[in-house]
Amino acid sequence: MNTINIPLPYLKRYYKEINKKTVHLIGRDEQEISRSAQFLKRKGYHIVGSTIQ
Repeated sequence: MNTINIPLPYLKRYYKEINKKTVHLIGRDEQEISRSAQFLKRKGYHIVGSTIQ
């Protein structure tokens, strides 16, 4: 499994480093995951799941 860690504040700057178009998000809360998912979906990524830590 390939992983990349990009904190939400840096997502707009570094999302192009995500090589695969299928993504599983990990975040602190649902709001963080939701914001990340909305942004990545607009960029053409497919969100397959999420985990709150």
